[in-house]
Amino acid sequence: MRRGLALAVTVGAIFAAVASRFPVNDTDLYWHLASGKWMVEHGAILATDQFSATIRGAAVPVHQWLGQLVLWLAFSFGSWWGVLAVRVIAVFVLVTVVSWTAIARATRPAIGALAAFPALALSRFVWGDRPELLGLVLFAIFLPLALAARRGDRPAQVALVPLMALWANLHGGFVVGVVLLVVLGFEAALFGRLERRPFLGFAALAILATFLNPLGAGAYASPEWHFTNPPRFIQEWGLPDVTTFPGLLFAVTLLGALSLAALAPSGRTSDVAILAPLAFLSLSALRQMPLFALASAPFLADRVSALLPRLAPRVPVREPWRLALPLAGLLLVASLATAPREPDQSGFPVGALLALHAHNGALFNDYDWGGFLIWNAPEHPVFIDGRLVPYIGTVLDDYREAIAAHPRWREVLDRWRIDLVLVRPTSALAVRLANAGWSVAYRDDDTVLFSRP
Repeated sequence: MRRGLALAVTVGAIFAAVASRFPVNDTDLYWHLASGKWMVEHGAILATDQFSATIRGAAVPVHQWLGQLVLWLAFSFGSWWGVLAVRVIAVFVLVTVVSWTAIARATRPAIGALAAFPALALSRFVWGDRPELLGLVLFAIFLPLALAARRGDRPAQVALVPLMALWANLHGGFVVGVVLLVVLGFEAALFGRLERRPFLGFAALAILATFLNPLGAGAYASPEWHFTNPPRFIQEWGLPDVTTFPGLLFAVTLLGALSLAALAPSGRTSDVAILAPLAFLSLSALRQMPLFALASAPFLADRVSALLPRLAPRVPVREPWRLALPLAGLLLVASLATAPREPDQSGFPVGALLALHAHNGALFNDYDWGGFLIWNAPEHPVFIDGRLVPYIGTVLDDYREAIAAHPRWREVLDRWRIDLVLVRPTSALAVRLANAGWSVAYRDDDTVLFSRP
């Protein structure tokens, strides 16, 4: 037990060290920070738009308010390093929990660690500086808690209630937990022994606890929309593609789980109750792939151990493993101490800021730069940004019409009285504006700022 925990913590520290090497550069981070800052300054939940020229005053999703607050407080404490520290600690907890749950079901710690590797590798693609990562940490904690609660563990049953309440205020991914509790509830009712039936009551309480958020039942709206209407034009919402490394890794994990289920059936209906819905969800979008991988790690460890019993004897704890925890702690501290102190802004229009500050007028901006502009050029309310859902309808349609220079692009710019356009030089709109005689206020290899003639 101690040897397995030491290994899990060591793996967590190693992955956290890797996470600490990448500077802050998430495109959505800026509007999350701006939202957190606004909430602290006004002492209220940010429920209506304050940053856009196109949806000013409209209702905006608040299901990430607590995560935004965490990021802003981290930034207030340690600037960009503080934000990166949140990422490093989150990755450490995520990897440690996933590794430990896999090791706990393996007959040898190394088998558990190897079984967790696909999940850990896939999780790398969601190590962003946004509330989503914090939600993924709670998802990883939720999985073993839910299964332990299903088995009748009373502390786990009780812990589910505050966990779900916290998750519902941190990130919209809490809906995945609700669905899994419902499925586990049906599985428990059909196959559980009588002493396990209290799980149904605690599962119901945990689901009710998700309504303890600023929107109540309204917190379900944004996650439901993203699932039923995934915005495929955004890369992370595209379908899994086996020609890419993440897609291939996910496919191998899925096929591995299916193969092991056929070769060494576990007889645990709770495994099916967890993995089947997550497999379906993970096939719906790239950003959902890590969910199945994280949940499958303990199952893979358990089934591989069942197939290789003679290669997985129990090994007594040895003295060197007692050094693992302090060494992992030192690695974590060293990683934080040497982490980058400044963000990577190479993908943002940094050079255009001075020119933008010198011009007045309504702005049309690239979707990916909206958050950056909210943070760095607040005097120019953005046309659109990464919040997406509030823009669905006229604004999003107009943005896509204009950025691609479709036939109505002039009409869109005129109707919104656009005076400034900040886009990539390679965009179709940039070509049209240059041909239409718009003045170039700033230009570099990656950015062009046009002003209306």
